[in-house]
Amino acid sequence: LNDPETGMEAFMVRYEAGEVTPTHTHGCGHAMYIVSGRIRANDGEFGPGELLWFPEGSVAEHGATEDGPADVLFFTNKPFTIELLEP
Repeated sequence: LNDPETGMEAFMVRYEAGEVTPTHTHGCGHAMYIVSGRIRANDGEFGPGELLWFPEGSVAEHGATEDGPADVLFFTNKPFTIELLEP
């Protein structure tokens, strides 16, 4: 889903078991709604039905726990950008 007026986007992301993104920032605020599995993010572990919010420019890393894959609905408030802070 993409709103051409605001650049807002929504898409499904699947993290495989143990897959975690490198430390990064986004030039957009973004929310992650956990559909299935467990997500490890900056502040701990989260499961189905939980919503995480990352303000624009915040430093983040997130992904599935070792227990299994996780499916997440990912929403941005404007066009998606990412800047990796580690190689």
